[in-house]
Amino acid sequence: MTRLISLFSFILLLSACQSEPQYSKLSGSTMGTTYNITFESQGIPLEQLQDSINKELDTINQLMSTYIPDSEINQFNALASNQCFHFSDTTWTVLVAAKDIYHQTNGAFDITVGPLIQRWGFDAAEYDDKVPSAEEVERLRQSVGTDKLEFDFAEQCLSKSVPELTINLSAIAKGYAVDQLTHIMEEYNATNYLVEIGGETKGQGVNVHALPWRIAVEKPASGIQQQGLLIVALSGTSIATSGDYRNYFEVDGQ
Repeated sequence: MTRLISLFSFILLLSACQSEPQYSKLSGSTMGTTYNITFESQGIPLEQLQDSINKELDTINQLMSTYIPDSEINQFNALASNQCFHFSDTTWTVLVAAKDIYHQTNGAFDITVGPLIQRWGFDAAEYDDKVPSAEEVERLRQSVGTDKLEFDFAEQCLSKSVPELTINLSAIAKGYAVDQLTHIMEEYNATNYLVEIGGETKGQGVNVHALPWRIAVEKPASGIQQQGLLIVALSGTSIATSGDYRNYFEVDGQ
């Protein structure tokens, strides 16, 4: 009887181990940052999925990067006239979304603020922490504003009324890429996954512990070791956070 009970217990334990879901993780570099995808992977061809993900990210990067000289964005930025530049379906979708958000936020979200970002020193260029004068800021603002872009929806092309105006999709391209990767996950019949690109995150289903995906939000305080402030559960939901407590300079106590 003791042997039978032991054998039965072993069979139950083995069955439980075999039924545990298998999760995998794919990671890499893109858009000047990293991506991470964790997902339940039974029956999913990992190499094929990785290839699909890389191709999608390479396509988006080639279209929207401000660091790739011949990207669509940089080709438009290089125009010195009001010529109407024709965009691909992919970039056009993001541009129209950015335009809508610009109006929904009364101009708080603006893909043309690159000159101000650069002058304040919050880009890749070296900077001497010199605060621009009010006059300089006002001068730069003359070449900033999504309202200075003219959308031709019939021809799917974009022109600018100010030659110096440029566009930068960094604040929306990663979120768009996350959405595109979730579509790929669903094409591969993944139902439980977490997709993250540079802090832009979407969770679907549950994690390996059969619980909603849990995202830690950092405490927004400078000069201290990173600390968690709160935990957010994601299932069929996205989250993106941003803060100025890791990227700033101080002049005269401000």
